[in-house]
Amino acid sequence: MHLLYSLVSRNSYEQICLKNDFFLAMLPMKVQRHIMHIVPMSPWPFVTAASIMFLLLTTVNFFRYVPECSYMIFLCLFLFVSSLLLWGSDVILEGELLRMHTILMQRSFSFAVILFILSEVMFFFSFF
Repeated sequence: MHLLYSLVSRNSYEQICLKNDFFLAMLPMKVQRHIMHIVPMSPWPFVTAASIMFLLLTTVNFFRYVPECSYMIFLCLFLFVSSLLLWGSDVILEGELLRMHTILMQRSFSFAVILFILSEVMFFFSFF
């Protein structure tokens, strides 16, 4: 992934963004007036939520013995996993290539991962 970032320079990426109106929101702000950055509009939360909803509905229909739902479960799983990967790639793109994540944001990401792992450990120990 770093090879791709090294092949595309920041200026050429900004030119690509300026040509496409869809990617215009992903350009970094020139003047940063606060510690955090404002997240650009993204379709991935809606796509992920819709795929989870459709996955739930097709799983319910699968257990009600609707034969067509077995194909839809795989389609919904594929949509869910792909939307999570694309959402994660947007976060990595904002942090690595566009340099939108400040030191405080990077620390908060690390702290969130540590808290998640700690909560999973506590959840494990609650059963034993």
